[in-house]
Amino acid sequence: MSQQQFESPERLPIAAQPVQALPAGQSTGQYGGQNTGLALPGDFGGAPQQQVNLFKVLHQLYRGRLLLTAVLAVVCGVIFASLAWLANKPGYQSMATVRVQVQRINVLDGGTDVMSWFPTFVQEQVNFLQQPRVVNAAMNSADWLGLQRPITPESEKVFKSGLRVFVDRASPSIIGVTYNDPDPQAAFIAVREIVTAYEKIFVETQQKQLLTMQQNLLQTEKNKLEQDIKDTQAQLTAIAGELGTPQPDREIEFLSLRRQDIEVQIHEIESRLAGTGALANNKQQDPAEVADPSQLTYEQIASTDMEMGALIRDRNDALMNMDAMKRRGLGDNHPEMRKLRAQAESLQGRMEQQRQIFLGNIPAEAGGGGMDSTMRRLRDLKDQFVKLQEQQRQLTGKAQEMENKRTSIEQNRLNLNNIIRRLDDLRLQQGVEQQMGQIQVFPPDAPPKVPAEDTRKRWSAILFMLGSMLPVLGVGVWGLVDRRYRYSDEALQEGPGNTTLLGILPRLPNDLRDQEQASAAAHCVHQIRTLIQLGKSNNRVYACTSSNPGDGKTSMALSLALSFAGSGSKTLIVDLDMIGQGLSRSLRMREQTGLYQSILDGSFKSRIRATHIDRLSLLPTGLEDDHRAANRLSEGQIVRLIESVRNDFDIVLIDTGPVLGSIEAHLVCAQADGVILVVGAGRARGQVKAAVDQLNRVGARLLGLVFNLAQPKDFKTSAASQSFRSVRPDDDRPIARPASDEFAEFEPLPRVVALDTKR
Repeated sequence: MSQQQFESPERLPIAAQPVQALPAGQSTGQYGGQNTGLALPGDFGGAPQQQVNLFKVLHQLYRGRLLLTAVLAVVCGVIFASLAWLANKPGYQSMATVRVQVQRINVLDGGTDVMSWFPTFVQEQVNFLQQPRVVNAAMNSADWLGLQRPITPESEKVFKSGLRVFVDRASPSIIGVTYNDPDPQAAFIAVREIVTAYEKIFVETQQKQLLTMQQNLLQTEKNKLEQDIKDTQAQLTAIAGELGTPQPDREIEFLSLRRQDIEVQIHEIESRLAGTGALANNKQQDPAEVADPSQLTYEQIASTDMEMGALIRDRNDALMNMDAMKRRGLGDNHPEMRKLRAQAESLQGRMEQQRQIFLGNIPAEAGGGGMDSTMRRLRDLKDQFVKLQEQQRQLTGKAQEMENKRTSIEQNRLNLNNIIRRLDDLRLQQGVEQQMGQIQVFPPDAPPKVPAEDTRKRWSAILFMLGSMLPVLGVGVWGLVDRRYRYSDEALQEGPGNTTLLGILPRLPNDLRDQEQASAAAHCVHQIRTLIQLGKSNNRVYACTSSNPGDGKTSMALSLALSFAGSGSKTLIVDLDMIGQGLSRSLRMREQTGLYQSILDGSFKSRIRATHIDRLSLLPTGLEDDHRAANRLSEGQIVRLIESVRNDFDIVLIDTGPVLGSIEAHLVCAQADGVILVVGAGRARGQVKAAVDQLNRVGARLLGLVFNLAQPKDFKTSAASQSFRSVRPDDDRPIARPASDEFAEFEPLPRVVALDTKR
């Protein structure tokens, strides 16, 4: 029965709840659409599907593990914090100051002013202070060696990591030198030796040598750039001499204009030839093959032959003048009319002559032109166009090459000017001491007394948090991967479908030292028996099974049988777990012959034995029963067995093997009036779901789940335990602790039920 239902303030304890009769054929518990055959007061179904609740998920992950998680979190946090405190030491910082006073003499007025390259000079001093030569000199000083620290590449890295050189933002002429170390004396010596080595190496001697070396490198680069400029200029002059001009752009423009003019002429000639059909198929065809001479008119020839066009215009002008004179009244014999007529006839003759020349009937030399000359002109123009195009391409390439060299010369000149400026700066820098002032070094006076930074608290707090999170995460992951039922409400809420939870049974110790818990456990068994009997008087045959061995189904079956017998019902308990044979072993009534053989020959009624418990009989297994006998069982044999004993007893309770892995469990559960599935605490959810699915497939009428081997806390909040406390009078006493030999053959749960029924 669900823990949540009995914790709700709206519900009464089981003993105080009214029982409502259900309509015929109706039951409250269902699984997979089948009635469980159990009439229960209230809703005992599984929890409905809900949205994911983060608090609920966390509660399920850490339930029962909160104290362990808290203890581990504190322990790991303290360990990590302690390690952080021991690993980190307070750092002491010692500081020296380097003052750079950079000035120059003004030749005009004799005064001084700050040089423009002063920031660069100051930055160079910062770099000098961190040079390997300075660091090595400081580490090999007598005072530093007196600290007994090793001189290795690793120790040099450690030394550099503690050294810091910077320019004061508020005063750019001040350079700060600091060193951090857990030992205040080491911090003091390190800073003092650094500034001392810097003063000896760079301020006095090394700076001049470095400037000279830089000057030589810059001079070499200057000479190289000057030579590159000279060579490139010579190449540029040679290309200009080859082209005949230093500026080929005008020549390129002239060639482009000529190419465009020739392209226009080619287009005009091709257009005229296309009008006569001369270019219909091949622009290089013979004029005589283009068209029939009788089909070419003067106007068609004029579209290609310019001379023919001129003759046509002159003839048309003469004819127009004749028409004008006729309108003025002049006759045909007028001298002017005769002159114009003769001119028109001469032009007409010349037109015909030009036509014959064009058609090739008269040699071109005689007439001065024709289609042959036009085609030759077209070919010449195309040849000129190709040559001009190639000349323009070559000239453009040379022009681009000249432009690239000019760009190279300009870039080299810019680089040369920069190098010249840097050389001038170096020459000025060489006279720093004579013309621009001096560098003053102020070492520290004494070792620091107060730590500059103590990170122990911060890192201890951080690592305490990280260390505390590790157990929290570990237990959370443990909860995720642990897919077992640990509490009864998990079996109800996360169990398969809406299967009913009939009750919760505790894990009892063998000595039954907690008498109140033992009494509550017996009361829970009686309550489960009552729930099974409610509203179903015709149900007599019940099967008790589990998903896997070890869930306590045999103890549950015997406890229920004892409860039924104690309530006045004539009860038969059948041991059909042919492999485990737990009932027969507990009651010490195993036969020599096998139960399977008795079922096979129909003599099983003669095997029924009365136990030492009133109204309780047992159909035991035998030594000959094993897995081979179980494998030979059939549905018909089980039906005959059940039907034979149904009317002889008020209650028949059959203990079968586990659903997952036994044949007899499926055969018995399919024929029983109701099935009770025992779920042991710690059983994987997937196995329970698989067992319920198999029972559903064989058509078993599942009455519900019994959560066995529960934690004491889980059991004390169950409905049975609360109901037991709500009805027990103050003067009642729990089950007395049994004598050592009373029902000693029973497991703890059936033992407390037997003691309770005896009372």
